[in-house]
Amino acid sequence: MIVQWLREIGAAAADVGVRLAIEPMREANCEEWTIVTSLEQTLELIDEVGDPSIGIVYDTWHLWNSRHIVESTRRFAGRIAGVQVRDYREPRVYRDRMIPGEGVANIPALLAALEEGGYRGWYDLEVISEELWDLPPDEFARRSVEGLLKTWDARRAFMDKVGD
Repeated sequence: MIVQWLREIGAAAADVGVRLAIEPMREANCEEWTIVTSLEQTLELIDEVGDPSIGIVYDTWHLWNSRHIVESTRRFAGRIAGVQVRDYREPRVYRDRMIPGEGVANIPALLAALEEGGYRGWYDLEVISEELWDLPPDEFARRSVEGLLKTWDARRAFMDKVGD
């Protein structure tokens, strides 16, 4: 049923010039949110659909601690349609994501793997956090931009490293 729906949605998206992309989500949320929790599972689903125009939404918060994520990111970067960047800490509430560089995910290594794998698309700073949303907008924007730029610059230290 899902494969058929994705075929229909993918065709409709192509008709209006939009690329459909599927986002794998944290394995811990599999029961509630998704049927795919890794890049490999997502690509298996896309391949079963048989539509090579369907891509992957790569979300650092969901994927940062997946097995072999750096290697998989490099290998599958060409299938990624867009990247959502945010950092991880153990959620205290549903909306508890972090600004890049303020959590425990190795965002620079993931950004390096994306670049090494050939990804050249859009990066979306996606911070879902009630705590951070309560900040004055200028402080939230400043910290977000600084964090993203800091992690982007730090990716150089991970370029050309092999393995996870």
